Amino acid sequence: MEGYILKSVIFDMDGVIIDSEPIHVRLDQIMFKELGINIETKDLEQYIGVTNKYMWSDMMKKFAVTNTLEELLDRSLTLKIENLAKEEIKPIEGIIPLLKKIKAKGLTIAVASSSPEDYIKCVLNKFGILNEFDFIISGNHVQNSKPAPDIFLLAASKLNVKPTECVVIEDSTHGVTAAKRASMKCIGFNNINSKNQNLIKADYKVNSIIEIVNNFDEFILE
Repeated sequence: MEGYILKSVIFDMDGVIIDSEPIHVRLDQIMFKELGINIETKDLEQYIGVTNKYMWSDMMKKFAVTNTLEELLDRSLTLKIENLAKEEIKPIEGIIPLLKKIKAKGLTIAVASSSPEDYIKCVLNKFGILNEFDFIISGNHVQNSKPAPDIFLLAASKLNVKPTECVVIEDSTHGVTAAKRASMKCIGFNNINSKNQNLIKADYKVNSIIEIVNNFDEFILE
């Protein structure tokens, strides 16, 4: 995009670094069963890209859940971390070479994910890439969840760059909207496991992270 001088790359995590949406749905269904709630998988798609706090707050209203929000968030995090420890899973194809290319160009890198910070660190540790990121920004660090731009604006502030000097890699409607509201360049990754996401507002759309690696100068540097 004309007028952009890129200094930083900001990654969403779920659906971009880890193909986690099917895992999250499965674990959320375990929680719903524990709570005696029947919910269709398709009904969870609207929450892709938002914080757990937002989702469970909404669920408490819809289903008159008597548990506290803190109890629900703690149970959700415990399930995800326990599952991650035993899950046979690797980074989404292309993430490792992409990180190497970004580092080789001297750009700074952050994760800006709606997931809790402890879970983000567990994922990055499992993949051996935690130290590749200059900052980790969680949805818990900002007041408003995506599609509000708060998380990306905070990431830019931490990286000490202007929003227009950042490119975001996102897989969700809410994430792409948040990136554009933050005045950032955005690459929309069409991850089929993230379901029915509208990436039309993204500056570029790809079907794999490898496409970004192979078109690095066009997508990241220009």
